[in-house]
Parts: sequence; C-alpha cells; structure tokens
Amino acid sequence: MPNKSFNPATLENVLNWGNMRQAWRRVRKQNSAAGPDHVTVKRWNLDWETRLHLLIDAVYQRVYTPLPPKQFYIPKKSGGKRLIQIFSVTDRVLQRAFLQVVSPVWERVFLPSSFGFRPKQGVANAVTAVVRHRERGYRWVLDADITRCFDNLRHKLALDLFQAQIPDRNLRWLLKQWLNVASKTKVGLPMGAVVSPLLCNVILHQLDLQFKQQDWHLVRYADDFIVQTQTEDGMHAAKAHTESTLATLHLTLHPRKTTLTHFDSGFTFLGVNFKNNFYSYTQHNKRIEVAGPTVRVLHAFPPTYYEFW
Repeated sequence: MPNKSFNPATLENVLNWGNMRQAWRRVRKQNSAAGPDHVTVKRWNLDWETRLHLLIDAVYQRVYTPLPPKQFYIPKKSGGKRLIQIFSVTDRVLQRAFLQVVSPVWERVFLPSSFGFRPKQGVANAVTAVVRHRERGYRWVLDADITRCFDNLRHKLALDLFQAQIPDRNLRWLLKQWLNVASKTKVGLPMGAVVSPLLCNVILHQLDLQFKQQDWHLVRYADDFIVQTQTEDGMHAAKAHTESTLATLHLTLHPRKTTLTHFDSGFTFLGVNFKNNFYSYTQHNKRIEVAGPTVRVLHAFPPTYYEFW
C-alpha cells in the first residue's frame, strides 16, 4: 500500500503555501546573515506574506533568478581558507522549501552508513557505529580525506543523479539556477547554500553503494568518512576500492591527509579521538573519555562538530 502521507517531489509541492510558510519560519528561526541584497531576516519579516506570494509567482512564471551569493572566507581547521557563499533570504526560503519536499524522497534511498545532514542522525550516531564495528573486530582503519570535496563536485553529475531519482524537470531547473549563479565553471557546490549538503550526499551515496556488499564498514558524515576492516590486507583493498569509486565521481583522496591506521595507533574522526579501546572528546570544556563498547555517555553528552549549515 502506498504511503498516503508521502508527497511526491514536484514543483507544485515545493510552492505549496503551507510548505513555503514552513520554510520561511525555519529561515526566520535561524536568523542568519543578510545576503547580497543586504535584506535581513528582520526586514523580510515585515512583509513576509507578500514576499512569499511574489516568490511563488516568479517561480511559476519562470522569471525567478537567484542573486549571486555574498562571498567571504573563513579559516579551515587544517589550514588555509574556505570560501563561504551566502544567498539572499528570498533564495534561502525557496531552497529550504525545496529541501523539505525532496529530502524525504532521498531518505528512502540513503544507506545506514551515511550520517551527515540527515534527520535523526548526527555525530553521536556515527561515532556509535565506529565503536560497534571496533568491538566486532574491525580495527584496521582507512582514515580518508577527499581533496577539496565540495569544490570539486561536478554540477552535471549532481543534476543527473538527482534527476534519476526525482524526474521533475522543474526541480532540476531550480537546482541548476542555484548552482550556476554560485559557480560559472559548473564545478563546486556553494558552501553555505541550503541545498549543498543534500547534493553532497546524493553524489557520495554512490560511494556508499559500492561498500554495501563488501566485508568492510564505511562510516560517512557528508564528505568526512572512514572505512573499518578486520585485516591489514582488507584495509589496503578498501583504499584501492575507494580510490577507484571516487575516480568515477571525479574525486580523489588527499595524498597527505589520507592515512592507513589501526585503533592501537589511534586516529581522530569527527572531533573524537580513538585510541585502543577508548574514545574521547571535549564537551563544554570538559574532556570525556569512555572505555569499551559503552555509547550511552556519547548520546548523553554528544561531541560537538563544526557545521556551517
């Protein structure tokens, strides 16, 4: 029996008044910075109903054009700088309405190995998976780092994979609008766009699929992931398998930041340090260290992990 509460991903459902109003409320609650037009959330709120009606009409009439996002740089933990792009409040409302409709479709497809930017998932869930795989003997680790992942994701690949699951061409048109205004080279997802984390998951879902039938365990949080194996040979095989899969997505492993390791040697993943049979992290300026398979503490005091979105 079909799920009667499930709404198909169509432009009509994106532009539904209730969906658009909910999207606006979420953007208003976040109260993030003004975009390139300098219109703040507070100012948008003064006549939000009129603005929503105008936005809906503009999209239906195919005269909607997003503004080029405001750009600035923030320092990266690993050194260097990351380009952040902030869309206008109007564009963010439409992207949020879009996401509210298409995300449930992709949630039916995504695999349990994916934890980033998903409902009811997060860092604590990902670390729990790592600990449980460790306790089952998967103690060799490929600690992977993709070379400038968001910067190198191809627009056409994202659009094609998206449309293979969601055929509405109007939604592809919207996505293409947002991607093109952020990058004229047709490469790179805008860091700061509401839709970018979903598109990252759409593309890297192809990596998840390639590990589904393997006797290794992938734990992925957006573009941050590790692969756990039971043997050293398995770890090397997992690396080769990862490299060949990423090549089909026009991505590569970072040669200096990707490491082959073991729990006895230790590694850090999602801000959590793993060493032998312990894991530790800092929460509210307090160091929390847990031995063995216990994960209750992890969920009671979950580690913080920086997310721009």
